[in-house]
Parts: sequence; structure tokens; C-alpha cells
Amino acid sequence: MAEKGLPAGRERRERGNREGKLLKVLGILVIFLALQFLWSFSGPYVFSLLRRTQVVERSYFDHHIPVRGLLGFHETVATSSQGGRITWLKEEGRRVAVGEEVARVDLPQGGQVTLTAPAAGIFSPHIDGLEGLVYPRQGWVPEREVFASLEPAAQGFPPGGEVPPGSPVFKIIDNFTWYFTLVLPREEAAFLPESPRLLLDFAFTGEPLPVENRESHDLGEGHLFIVLSLSRDAGDFYRRRWEEARLIYHREACTTLPAGALLNREGVPGVYRLARNAITFVEVEVLGPGDGGEGLAVLGLEPGWDIVTNPRFFREGQRF
Repeated sequence: MAEKGLPAGRERRERGNREGKLLKVLGILVIFLALQFLWSFSGPYVFSLLRRTQVVERSYFDHHIPVRGLLGFHETVATSSQGGRITWLKEEGRRVAVGEEVARVDLPQGGQVTLTAPAAGIFSPHIDGLEGLVYPRQGWVPEREVFASLEPAAQGFPPGGEVPPGSPVFKIIDNFTWYFTLVLPREEAAFLPESPRLLLDFAFTGEPLPVENRESHDLGEGHLFIVLSLSRDAGDFYRRRWEEARLIYHREACTTLPAGALLNREGVPGVYRLARNAITFVEVEVLGPGDGGEGLAVLGLEPGWDIVTNPRFFREGQRF
């Protein structure tokens, strides 16, 4: 029987509306429960697809001082007693023996003069005017201003070039020992250990070179003149004079990770480690940029650990 005051058709429409709304709520609830049930099975798999990890590898962090210094060598310069056009018989950088023929001078009036190596070592046809001046002989301690003003003046003769009589033509470089000389403020030199266990990293060497020996001389006014001896060939080192380098006084074993992997939890730096399909937070100590300026060098991680490199998508304790 229709409610009092309501037509029967209107009552049926309102009842149908209430039933439709109830069915919609029930449908949404069923869909939600189904999604939740589905997520409980597929969620970890989806997160696994989003997860990015990297295996930690051992590396080194170099504690160093950036320096600029002058390369010195024991160099023997050869001159030509007569003038003429020169023909080189050896390539630059070639090691030659004493008396070995390295050049020929064709004389204007006819005939030839052969130039031989006056010493054994590396042949170079490039003269820069600093030969014999910057070789650290016993007791050689230049004044700071004089040292800073020692600039090379490149000169040389191309093949077929005209050589004046009596001019320096080429040099032979003794590559057994070469030197890197520099001036350091005393406070920077204080970082250097007493032993000569130092490394020099030049841009042209490809890897740091061990320092064989070190000498220090007081220049006054808070500066030291330092002579570092090396004995390993490295590229075209024999053609160089003023060079910038990293003077490494301590190499610290560490691990390197991408900068994006680092988290900050209440002021404490750390990373997410993935172990046994679960994420844990591991504190680290950041030393600085990694080797070659890539990533971060850190302490507190072990080589072989899996580190999450996109940690902001995850939380500690999450399992996969």
C-alpha cells in the first residue's frame, strides 16, 4: 500500500533510487577489496620493477693539495757547428744511445754534417731556453720571484729548416729521474707526511705517479721550496714545464655511490640497502666527490652490497 500522501509511482522511484545507491556503494566496496587483494599479490612485483639498485664497489678517496709546479730534467743540449738545412733522422721521444745519429745538416756550399747524441736518453728537437736552469742541482734554491718568472720560450727547427751555425739544435733528456719543483705555503706543506709516500696526479699521466724522494727548503716568509723526484715515464712528460697536479698525501679506501642514492634522515646521511628482499637504512659518512668527480665517496658500506639508487620511491622495512 502506498505511503499516505505519496503516489504509488513516486514511492517506487524513490525506493529504486535508494537501492541503486546502495548497489553503487557495494560495487565500489567490492572493487576496492578486489584491488586491495590484487595489490597484496602484485604490489611487491610492481615496486620491484620500479626499483633501481647498484652493487657497491671499492674505490679510493684522495686527500690532496692542488699545486702548480715546474718540471725539471737533466738535459744535454747539442749544437751545430755549421749552418744549413736540417733533416731529422729520429722521431721525437725516441730513446737513443751515446753517439747515435739523430740529424743531418746539408751545408750551403755542399756536403753534410751528421749530428750525434751527446748522451743517452730521450731525443727531443724542442728547445725552450730553460735547459740547465731548472734542473734541481745540489743546493739549488731559487727565490720565489725568480722561480715564478721561469717561463719557457719554445723554439726549434722543422724538417728542412735553416739552422744558423753554432745554434742549439736538439736535446737529450735523461729520463731515469725527473723532478717536479714547487713553492708551497708552510700551512699546506704541513699536510704532507714525513715520509716521501706521496703521489702526483697530472692530467697527462692517466694515473697518479709515486714520488720517489722529497726535499724541502725554507724560503722564508712562510713558504717552502719543494723538490719531488719521480722515475716513471708518463706520456710526453719530457716536453712539459709548468703543470698543475694533485699532490696526494693520503688515499683512503672507501666506496662510491650515485649522488641520488643518498638520503638524509633527521640530519643523518645514509642509503637504503637491499638485503634479503627487504630495505634497511644504513648510515654513511660522506668524504666528498668520487674518483673522477662522479658520484660520492662514502664510508660505512661494504663492497658487494646492493644499494637502492632511487630511494624516494620506497620506505625502510619494505619487502619485495
